[in-house]
Amino acid sequence: MIYVVSGFMRSGTSMMMNSLTEGGLTPFYNKHREKYLGTENEKRDINPSKFYELGQQEYMRLGMTTELPDESLAKIMAIGLPILAAGKGFRIVYMRRNPDEIKASYEDKFPADNFQRMFPTWPSHYWQLLDGVKGIMETRRDVYLTEFWYDDVIADPEKHIDILIANGWPITDRQAAISHIDPSHKRFIA
Repeated sequence: MIYVVSGFMRSGTSMMMNSLTEGGLTPFYNKHREKYLGTENEKRDINPSKFYELGQQEYMRLGMTTELPDESLAKIMAIGLPILAAGKGFRIVYMRRNPDEIKASYEDKFPADNFQRMFPTWPSHYWQLLDGVKGIMETRRDVYLTEFWYDDVIADPEKHIDILIANGWPITDRQAAISHIDPSHKRFIA
């Protein structure tokens, strides 16, 4: 079984990855991306959580997920889910968030980027992508998808970690997983 955190950027995927890692799952780190980011100090500035998700070029490579170690935890953005390799089995926590909050959070974090140019049909782009990918995943027999909304997880971390445990996620330190989700660290409120 492979455990996956997925969703759209700025939707709580890093928060969930870090929570699950604290809870005992073994994260799959992208060694190529670590090397690309440079020194330890540079990495700390770019990504203080120390988690480096797979790059789009990696998860878009057909069959890439056959290379993930069994029982590992990987962060794969929603666009990469439809080509998950069959045969291993996947449990996916699918993070959703209000698209206005995603846009505001992205613009706050990356003010030099032009969000409107990158996503000219926002928020319909968001709904089409996330709903379309969810529909594909729900047709697969080897995928167990649990959908969470960012605000709900922030409001009640205990309930959401318990849902994952009840759905077969191997969380060995429940309290550590719960404690890592801190409502005061909410990235942005629209």
